[in-house]
Amino acid sequence: MPKQATYKQKFRKEWLQDEICKDWITEAPNDEKSVYCKYCKTTIRAKFYDIKDHSKSKKHQVNSEPFSSSRQCKINFPKVEKFSDVSRAEAQLCLFIAKHCASRSCDHLVAVIKKCFSNKTSADMAMHRTKCTAVLKNVLMPHFVAKLKEDIGDRKYSVLLDESTDVSVLKYLGLAVVYISEQSRQIVSTFLNLAPLHECDANGIVRALKSSLHDYGLNLQNMIGIGSDNASVMVGLNNGVYIKLKEDIPTLVHIRCVCHSLQLAVSHACSETMPRKLEFLVSETYNWFVRSSSRQQAYIDLFNLINYGHEPLKIVRACQTRWLSIASAVQRLCDQWLELKTHFGLTKSSERCYTSEMLHSLYSNEYDHAYLVFLKSVLNEVQRVNKIFESNDCDPTKLLQDLTLLIENLVKRVILPSNRHRVDPFSCNLEKYLDPKLNLGYDTEKLLSDLPKHLQLRNRLPDNVQILKTMSLFRVENTLRVVKNSIVPLLEFFNISAENITKIEFQWSNITLVKWNKTKNSEILG
Repeated sequence: MPKQATYKQKFRKEWLQDEICKDWITEAPNDEKSVYCKYCKTTIRAKFYDIKDHSKSKKHQVNSEPFSSSRQCKINFPKVEKFSDVSRAEAQLCLFIAKHCASRSCDHLVAVIKKCFSNKTSADMAMHRTKCTAVLKNVLMPHFVAKLKEDIGDRKYSVLLDESTDVSVLKYLGLAVVYISEQSRQIVSTFLNLAPLHECDANGIVRALKSSLHDYGLNLQNMIGIGSDNASVMVGLNNGVYIKLKEDIPTLVHIRCVCHSLQLAVSHACSETMPRKLEFLVSETYNWFVRSSSRQQAYIDLFNLINYGHEPLKIVRACQTRWLSIASAVQRLCDQWLELKTHFGLTKSSERCYTSEMLHSLYSNEYDHAYLVFLKSVLNEVQRVNKIFESNDCDPTKLLQDLTLLIENLVKRVILPSNRHRVDPFSCNLEKYLDPKLNLGYDTEKLLSDLPKHLQLRNRLPDNVQILKTMSLFRVENTLRVVKNSIVPLLEFFNISAENITKIEFQWSNITLVKWNKTKNSEILG
């Protein structure tokens, strides 16, 4: 008779669950047809009857005796019971640490609480940084994630996304979600996820976005809009993130970051029109003090001497990474113009430095001062609108109106008054309507009027007009006129600063852009 083929059994993972061998059996390394005994340190054929025979052998029983549960000492740990007040206090402390400081401060903070408060809750608290991190990750985070999922549900939502880099130079995609909360009955904007980016192109961002939405159980088709910055990877017409998402969601709306757009517009305008010497003035004034502590102290002493003990505000650096930082930089230079001019007048002879000589010559030129004062008034208006968009408590229904008012205000300063009512700043060609006498603002024109070669102020009310007669300026008929008389003499009478006069004058000219319901009585707000 022919010999029968011998069947060779391979290791089966089901044996790891069998009561006979689960404690001592394991897969033999580099041999799938054998089984390894952890007690005897030997291999057995991968056949279950061989395994059972081995478990009954005298050698295996002797070697397995030290591992018997009957011979092992059991440690009876005391049962720890915590009151709900202690657990609640620890959870609140973890939330405080997550919002305001690092988890490593938990060690010291808990010790301070136990020392300062002698009640039972503080005495029973036992939490350091490891437990604090575990509570945040394993207890609080799942709770808030589940609560967020339930609150969003199947409602429509929008997503705000931006790329970021952590301290280890790893790329992440930050996601925030905006939706109408059924629980709080208002529009909610909150953090959603911080997804790692393996590829920083549009495809990688879209994959990370879809993966995060899937993890939170959000339907992609319920997304009605995305908000992003103006980076090409986001807004590209061919391979941008918005274009790729629009393939899945045809009705998707894209909102670019208005703050970023204002920053780009101001940077472009300054680079195209601002004289190079003023760029040098703004940048080198900061560099002059940041590189030397002795120069800083010398300037502080000079400022104290001129202003009777007051200390100067820090000179701000204008850079691209901080939005509209040029506005605060110009503001500081204009506010401390006299002190900076005096400082560089002293240092040009003591240090004999080319930079100090150039800065002193620029600070001695009052026309440069007037240019920066004019630039400050424009930048302050842009900064005001930028702050509105950055605030958390603004009325979203009025944001577009504030932005359009800013554009219309800037346009009104450069076009003829007779054309203001018929010029659309968003579509017309403004070059043919330009006013040869620009509205530089009161503080700029006042500064120029004091120079030897000055620009004449525009015709205003005569000086001999009584102040009480200026009350007629606030009649409804005059207030809502496109071309109206100036209120500057009245403001000067009340000793209002030049900077505030400029702001009030802008508001006075823009009051016609607001729709008023009641226009009969000047005392009733309409």
